Amino acid sequence: MSTKTPMTPDNPTVTPESIMQLGLGFWGSKTLLSAIELGVFTELAKSPLRTDDLTARLQLHSRGARDFFDALVALGMLERENDVYRNTQATDLFLDRNKPTYLGGMLEIDRLLWVELDYAAICRVAISRGGVRSVLALNERPHSCGLPSSDSLLSIRMPGGTS
Repeated sequence: MSTKTPMTPDNPTVTPESIMQLGLGFWGSKTLLSAIELGVFTELAKSPLRTDDLTARLQLHSRGARDFFDALVALGMLERENDVYRNTQATDLFLDRNKPTYLGGMLEIDRLLWVELDYAAICRVAISRGGVRSVLALNERPHSCGLPSSDSLLSIRMPGGTS
């Protein structure tokens, strides 16, 4: 039996903070990866832009665009002065697809691999519970459980703007 005092409103020594930070830590990462996929940093490398102009160039719906850009500001990936967004020095150097120092492709491959690992785990559970037909019912993916298809890997832009 544990001798620790349980957490109560009068005894807040135990908190879920570390669990929540770890469990929700992907939110910032997903925001960054979405910006890379959309080409936010490449567009802003050309010149700083107002919210409406950046939204239009990226073909985003205006409803959530400002919140998305402001999330990137909060994460330290963009700077904003009044209504004008610009890259930070780091994002300009490493996340502009047109520069030889581009690292976004590596981050996109890592994202794809994690997505596929999640899919592989789902496949294992489905196979253990209902066989291959259960896996086929889960998704219409043309490739098997596990690694990304060659098409998805080949579509990623690599450093220096090549694909």
